[in-house]
Amino acid sequence: MRAVQRAMATFAARSVIAPWLGRMLPEPLVSRVAATSATAALEAWGCADGGRGLVYVLQDLNRTQGAVGDAQLRVSGLPADTAMRVEVWSTSGASESPLAAVSTATVGDVLVLPLPAFEEDVVVAFVAG
Repeated sequence: MRAVQRAMATFAARSVIAPWLGRMLPEPLVSRVAATSATAALEAWGCADGGRGLVYVLQDLNRTQGAVGDAQLRVSGLPADTAMRVEVWSTSGASESPLAAVSTATVGDVLVLPLPAFEEDVVVAFVAG
């Protein structure tokens, strides 16, 4: 648990969403977020404040284990056709920087992002602009 706490503290201080964390008025992404994989059982939840948000993606280790190399994240209900800066962070506690940082865009109001390979959990931050 301490490793996850350390990872989340680093994420909160250094991620692309860090400047807005204290000012966000987040709404849950219930039924608007999904993480999928053909090889792993994944769960996803998160929150967003307009074009800013974060999603936690968890591998259900009671159902599948090992590296996840084919995961994809989908978030709907975001600002339409908008440029996004996205970072994917490990929750292992050892990471001082994101596993991946990309610039992409929503198609319509949907952000679709292939996730980098991970073992257990990742946190995804996205910011419009």
